Amino acid sequence: MNSGSEITIPGYRIERTLGKGGMATVYLATQMSLGRAVALKILNDPDTPQFFERFFNEGRFVSRLNRSNLVTIYDIGQGDGFYYIAMEYLPGGDLKARIMQGIKPSHALKIVSKLTSCLSYVHSQGLIHRDIKPSNVMFRSDDTPVLTDFGIAKLIQTDNDLTITGTILGSPHYLSPEQAESSVSVDGRSDLYSIGIILFEMLTGRKPYNASSFAATLMAHIKDPIPQLPEQFELYQPIIEKLLAKSPDERFQNGTELIIAIQQLRSRSRSQHRKTATGDQAPDERHPPAAKPSETDHEKPGRSKYTSLFWGGAIGLVALTALAFIGKDKPLPPQVGEPETAAEQITQQPPVENEQPVPLEESDPIEADEESSGDEQVTAEAEPLASDPLTRTEQLLARAEQSLRKNRLTRPAGDNAYLYFSQVLADDPKNAQAREGIQRTADRYLLLAQKRVDQEKLSAAEKLIASGLKVVPEHAQLLALQSQVELALRPVEPEPIVVPPPKPPPPPPKKEKPWEFHLMPKGRGG
Repeated sequence: MNSGSEITIPGYRIERTLGKGGMATVYLATQMSLGRAVALKILNDPDTPQFFERFFNEGRFVSRLNRSNLVTIYDIGQGDGFYYIAMEYLPGGDLKARIMQGIKPSHALKIVSKLTSCLSYVHSQGLIHRDIKPSNVMFRSDDTPVLTDFGIAKLIQTDNDLTITGTILGSPHYLSPEQAESSVSVDGRSDLYSIGIILFEMLTGRKPYNASSFAATLMAHIKDPIPQLPEQFELYQPIIEKLLAKSPDERFQNGTELIIAIQQLRSRSRSQHRKTATGDQAPDERHPPAAKPSETDHEKPGRSKYTSLFWGGAIGLVALTALAFIGKDKPLPPQVGEPETAAEQITQQPPVENEQPVPLEESDPIEADEESSGDEQVTAEAEPLASDPLTRTEQLLARAEQSLRKNRLTRPAGDNAYLYFSQVLADDPKNAQAREGIQRTADRYLLLAQKRVDQEKLSAAEKLIASGLKVVPEHAQLLALQSQVELALRPVEPEPIVVPPPKPPPPPPKKEKPWEFHLMPKGRGG
C-alpha cells in the first residue's frame, strides 16, 4: 500500500500513514464535513473475500459497543474501489512505545484494570478479541487506554471462524496456549491470558515467551513453565501465574475475578511499599527503559513465596467463584426457596432507609434507574388493584415487569418489582411467573454488582449484593461475589516485624594470672 497519495475516499483528506498491518493500513485523515481528525483504516486487498468479510465485521461489531475504553467507529463504507473504516484518532501513541520507555507497576495495574473492565463488557456482548497486544492498545490525549483492532474478533456463539489458509490468527508472542494449538474452544479466558503477557511485559520490559522461531514461540506458550518475575516484582507473581496458566480452567474465569485480585494486590503493594521505603527497591519502581529489551532470557521457573500468601485467603472460594463466571452462556437454574417464604416477606421488604443511592452511568440503560434516588425512599402509592383475583394477578405481574425494566427492584417502598412479585405469591404461592420474577430481581442485583466491580467500585457493589441477598438469601452467585468483594475490601494486615533476640554479650576477656614463681624440686637442675 502506498503513502495514501493515490487513494481517494469521498469526504476525507488523507494526511499521512499511521501504521500498516497484514490486512489494512491506517492513515491519519481529516473528515471534511466536520473538520475533525480521524484514523482511516483502508483494506489492503479488497479482492480477497475473507479479508473483506473480516474487515467489515470489525466495523459492525465495534460500532454496536459502547464503552469508554473502546475505539469509536464513525463511518464504514467504500470509495473509488477502497473499503474503509473511519474511527477515532488516538494521539497518545500505543502501549508498545510506553513499554519501551518503562512503566511503573502501579500504572501497569491501572492499565490492566481498565482493559479488563473493557474486555469484561466485550465478552458479555458475545465477542472475543483474540489479538490483545501492546500495539492494539492506544491512548487518548488524556491518557485513557483504548482497545483497538477487532479485525480477527470472534463471536462466541458463532461456528464460522473465517479461517484463512496460511494465515495465523493472532500475534505469536501474545497467543494463549489454546490459540497456539488452533483449538476451536477459545473463549474470553484466552483474552485474559494475553492480558497476562502484556502485564509481564509492562513489568519487565520483555516478553515472557520469545523463542528463536515462530513455531518455537507457539510451543513455548504450550510447554514452557511460567517465567518468574525479577525479585523486586515478586509481589505480582501470583497474578501472573493465574493469568498465564496453561489450562483455561486454572486462570481467572472472567474479568471480575481479575479486577478483584488487582484490588487485593494494590493493597499488598502499598503495604510492601511502606515496608521497603527505607530499604531496598520499592515494588513500584519501573523497569529500566530499553530501546531493545532482552527477550530471550527466561527467569528461572518456580513459584514465588508470595503466591501461597496471595491466594491462600481465596482458595476456599474456588467452587463458589466458578458459579459467578460472567461469560458462561448457561445460567444457573432458579434457586428460589418455597413460595411461602417469598410470600411471608411481603411485609418484610429489604430495608432501604440506610442504603445510599449508587451513582449511575447515563450511557448504560440497564442502570438508568438503579436503586432510584434518595427522595424515593418515601413510600410510593400505586393505582388501586382490581378486586377480581385473576385481573389482580395480571396487574401485579405487569407492574412487577415494568419495575424490573426500570430497575426499581426493592424501592420505592410501595412500588417495586420485589413487592409486586411477592404480592402475587401471597395470593397464589405456586405462581411460577412470580417465583421466577423473584429470582430475576436478585439476578439483576448480581448484574449491577458485577458492573460495579468492573468499574472498581467495590463498596457500591457490596451494597448491591447485600440488597440482592435480602431478596434471595441463598443466591449462589451473589454469595460467591460477596465473598470475593469482602476479601478484596478486607484491610491488609501488615506482616509482623520479627525482631531478632539480642545477641548475648561477648564473654569477658580472660584475665591473665599474675606471674607465679615455682621452686624447682631438689635434686634437679643444673
